[in-house]
Amino acid sequence: MRQVSFAFRSPTSGSFVRPAKVNAGMALEEAVKGRYQDDTTIESQHTQQLQKTIKARFVEVVGMEKIGRKQSKLDDLENVILDGWNVYGSGPSDLLALLPRVQELNLSNSLLASWESVAQISRQLPRLRFLDVRFTTNGRQYPA
Repeated sequence: MRQVSFAFRSPTSGSFVRPAKVNAGMALEEAVKGRYQDDTTIESQHTQQLQKTIKARFVEVVGMEKIGRKQSKLDDLENVILDGWNVYGSGPSDLLALLPRVQELNLSNSLLASWESVAQISRQLPRLRFLDVRFTTNGRQYPA
């Protein structure tokens, strides 16, 4: 039997989380592809199902398909917004090949655990001028 120890703020407190409920996050490449290249037909099916469930009409924005097609060309993107996408780091891919023109990158509310993770991302994107990492973990220790 394996013994596990935990550190808590108080000797009589603690919580357990089911492994299936833990969100380990995703690499930057996976987040970018999920945000900018997901199939819109699947989203359309979900929208139709939701519309039937709540018995309401939805408004369709004219030109959204054109914007979606333009944004799905990752090598043309200059601004990438992944706020809340739980990015933990760069991952194994070559970010320069994936996002050669990126100048602005928003990774706020992510799972970046260290400044080294932030540095690995910025080193691979030489055109990067603005990087938002607000509200990430960044290895900060908070007092009890």
